[in-house]
Amino acid sequence: MPALISFKEMTAIEINALSLGVKIIDLMENAGRSVYEEMIKRFDLKDKEVVIFCGSGNNGGDGFVLARYLNKVAKVTVAVVKEPKTREAEENFKKIAGKVDIVGFEKGIEVAKKADFIVDAILGIGIEGELREPIRSIVEELNKTKAVKISIDVPTGIGSRTFFKPDIVVTFHRAKEKLEGFKYVVKDIGIPREADEVVGIGDVYVHLARRNENAHKGMHGRVLVLGGSHLYYGAPILAAEAALNSGADLVYLLVPEVNYDITRNYLPDFIVRSYSGSYLSKKAVDAVVEVGSVCDVVAVGMGLGTREETREALFEIVEELKDKIFVVDADAIKILSEDLDIFKKIKCVLTPHAGEFKILSKEELPDDLEGRKKIVLNFAKNINSTILLKSRIDIIAKNRVRLNRTGNAGMTVGGTGDVLSGLVAGFLAQRIDDFSSACIASFVNGYAGDLLFNEMGYCFKASDLVKKIPYAIKSIIDKAKELINS
Repeated sequence: MPALISFKEMTAIEINALSLGVKIIDLMENAGRSVYEEMIKRFDLKDKEVVIFCGSGNNGGDGFVLARYLNKVAKVTVAVVKEPKTREAEENFKKIAGKVDIVGFEKGIEVAKKADFIVDAILGIGIEGELREPIRSIVEELNKTKAVKISIDVPTGIGSRTFFKPDIVVTFHRAKEKLEGFKYVVKDIGIPREADEVVGIGDVYVHLARRNENAHKGMHGRVLVLGGSHLYYGAPILAAEAALNSGADLVYLLVPEVNYDITRNYLPDFIVRSYSGSYLSKKAVDAVVEVGSVCDVVAVGMGLGTREETREALFEIVEELKDKIFVVDADAIKILSEDLDIFKKIKCVLTPHAGEFKILSKEELPDDLEGRKKIVLNFAKNINSTILLKSRIDIIAKNRVRLNRTGNAGMTVGGTGDVLSGLVAGFLAQRIDDFSSACIASFVNGYAGDLLFNEMGYCFKASDLVKKIPYAIKSIIDKAKELINS
């Protein structure tokens, strides 16, 4: 059975569908009709009494569409909990006005006590937390009735102490999280496959559009960037700046002392620490563990080098900080590939390009996309980690695969991969799950590159890219809002 989809993922998919030209009114029509078709298939509805409880959002709009179809065969009452608040729901409400009985929720409960069927179209996937009045009392009363009960998409109150208890749930596109234990059927309502498989603006919107107004410093995460050597100082700086520009609150940079001054002077927003020497060695382990212990995420590998002493130190660091989330990039991929079992001990996102993936998996990636997807997915499952394969079309894999198509050939310039890894770390620090963090980091990184291409052509630098990140995120969120409100 496919994995259940989270409510946030489903909302993202719906917004992605809008960006592909799908209209909410069409999805609503298809949803209501599909519930009707399922009810007709399962039940004898002729002359039966059906009460549909409709909320004010699009779940209620689905119920209004269902009422229009059911009215052909059954005696339909629509109990309106609140007036429709979305344009699409209001439009479908007008279509049933004067054609079916429309009552308030108190009258609806009276009718429901004698009804043959009750349909729950009160609250959809956008509602979290405990039910409030009057919804809680409505649900409690409806659960006491003997009618056959159907929920549209998800039962109202799912996941809370008080929830509607349906005999069956008719859900859409993919089964939603928390539906374990419920009897449900999944119906296709016309959401394009691309809206689900390809990362889009909806994915960024659902995770980054809102913040807790009462948030305090540190609530949106602490990142440790561990990288650099006497040969490379810029890579960890780019990753750290990307983590900050993603919205993470605090970013620590731990670098060898040879890089300390230039790193400390680059940006006053960094918290810079150093260890002795010109590259990572076992002498630095205690310092790394001390800083890492106060961070949520450790991004490691950028400019690190692959000396034997560095290898020994890194394995020890990962073991000591195995309760943290890791972003593994560049030289760290090469080092840790020597013992793949280590990835099963930690939660991590790996960000290889094709060459680094070959070092990891010992497999050559084919040119065709389907072949690449299959190999990357199988390997991600094998090491129980999220893999973000950097390529013309990025492949993000864990238990399933998604693709990212943003970006352009200007991003072959050195350092863009460091920016990407920093973005992943920054989103992880904001309590976004590992797979989603990799998906939206890939999309934002490429989108920022596309903004730069429109301004500068192909001739931009990674330092230009990292500074474009906040503007890219705002542009994406603004586009999503415009679509939702259009």
